[in-house]
Amino acid sequence: MTQIINDMKGNDTTTFGSVVAIGNFDGVHIGHQSLIKLILERAKSKNSNSGILSFEPHPREFFDKKKQNFKIMSLESRREKLSKTGIDFIIELPFNKSVANMEPSAFIEDILHKKFGITHIIIGQDFKFGKARSGNSETLKRLGKTFGIEVEVFEIRKSSNLNISSSRIRDLIKTGEVEAANDLLGSYHSVIGKVQKGEQRGRKLGFPTANIQFGKCIIPRFGVYASSVRILDTHDKKIYKGATSIGTRPTFGINHPNLEVYIFEFDKDIYGLEIEVKLKFFIRPEITFSDTKTLIRQMEEDCTEIKKILTGAKKYNAKNF
Repeated sequence: MTQIINDMKGNDTTTFGSVVAIGNFDGVHIGHQSLIKLILERAKSKNSNSGILSFEPHPREFFDKKKQNFKIMSLESRREKLSKTGIDFIIELPFNKSVANMEPSAFIEDILHKKFGITHIIIGQDFKFGKARSGNSETLKRLGKTFGIEVEVFEIRKSSNLNISSSRIRDLIKTGEVEAANDLLGSYHSVIGKVQKGEQRGRKLGFPTANIQFGKCIIPRFGVYASSVRILDTHDKKIYKGATSIGTRPTFGINHPNLEVYIFEFDKDIYGLEIEVKLKFFIRPEITFSDTKTLIRQMEEDCTEIKKILTGAKKYNAKNF
């Protein structure tokens, strides 16, 4: 079982002499997964523990005064996906003003060496750390030698000539290119949230929907998606198919962006329960309809198309990630 370490006390024997990758791992995409495989190999060869050192909140979230939704996945989702890789621990280092203002040398000595006793670090090519991001891989290599820290730089490969990065995946999600985003994630991009009671317009239209909010996570392009749904708060293990609408429901006025999913062949009361909605294919952009009859007709067409598409949907190997 993966241990979660989220304080600054350090001195946990689990981390001493370990092999660790440093990064935010937002999305835990296929590049991250390749890096984690390397960590596990190095740890096995050294007979030591393996782990991830990340920051919580994400530094961008800490510095972002506008508090924009930008994270690919929630903290809980990231923990779950990382835990499935088989690493021994995840350090969620509290990112605050003190950590943000640390000189690279102090970060290496006080955090990596004294608090956690890390002896082998693997980082990506664009790794930056310390005050004003003044430290890089060369800084870490040079200063790490003093404390017996071995440093490796890992080159994340490209996929279909696309750079594999969390930033790239965010851009794809924002533009509705979820198929490309899913390929880089190695899994379906999902939104998790508690089902909230809305104005029940969908039920009146013949399409009862489960509504959830995005929290701090990125908001995909407004429109309709072919999806699958899991009910997380029950013993129901079934994966349901559904039609998901993301947007502000412009036909009924101006509203806050939310996600509502019409789950096919489903009639259970799930208000207050947590669900996971996986976005598989983008169907069409959000439309403002002149009347409810036109809206209902379009929804019927969407559902027919989505059912056909999901019959032959791509399946990702979820055994390891």
